[in-house]
Amino acid sequence: MARAIRSPRAKLDGAADGGVAGESAAGSLLRANLPRENLLRFCAWLIHLYTACGGIIGLLALHFTAHDDFRTAFVLMAVALFIDATDGPLARAVAIRKRVPEFDGATLDNIVDYLNYVAVPAFLMLRSGLLVAGNAGLASAAFAWTSSAWT
Repeated sequence: MARAIRSPRAKLDGAADGGVAGESAAGSLLRANLPRENLLRFCAWLIHLYTACGGIIGLLALHFTAHDDFRTAFVLMAVALFIDATDGPLARAVAIRKRVPEFDGATLDNIVDYLNYVAVPAFLMLRSGLLVAGNAGLASAAFAWTSSAWT
């Protein structure tokens, strides 16, 4: 039985390996990695959603603070802290800026951080009576609120 002789050029074309004629080996490799890249892009969007969930948790903490359920508010603040501590390493693990360059996750993270580390604690301190009642307490909360804008 005669064996077909392959030229070195046929391997580069990709046609001999089931690829598309005229496609380079690099093009074939990129096409093979496309499902993996799509999965990593999807994971990157999930990490952005995970970060945004920290904001939802912060809003819930505000809600429970407004209803004088401080224990639940503190638990939710701890959950938000956990999300904030883990979203960065997850984002770096999937190279999130490379996968989703059109969305600025750092801005989202800053907004969520401001909510969870400034707005929620200031409101909680006012509502729970940890700050002095009246204008002095409001001034203290306002000072903390505005001074954090420059950090």
